[in-house]
Amino acid sequence: MIMPDEILLDNYHNKGGHIHPKPEDHKREIKIQFNTQSENLNIVVNYINKNKKIIIKELIKELKE
Repeated sequence: MIMPDEILLDNYHNKGGHIHPKPEDHKREIKIQFNTQSENLNIVVNYINKNKKIIIKELIKELKE
């Protein structure tokens, strides 16, 4: 799923949920807590509603908790 600011979240490759903070560098990925799109989407939407912008390091921290 492609998110705002071209952040890519996926659960492909049998690796579980992970984020590609720079989709153009698809090999760089960071493991996140949830595997399902709906759980990750809820975290991202809540984060954006609360902060009104995306600070990638903070978003990744929330996705990992």
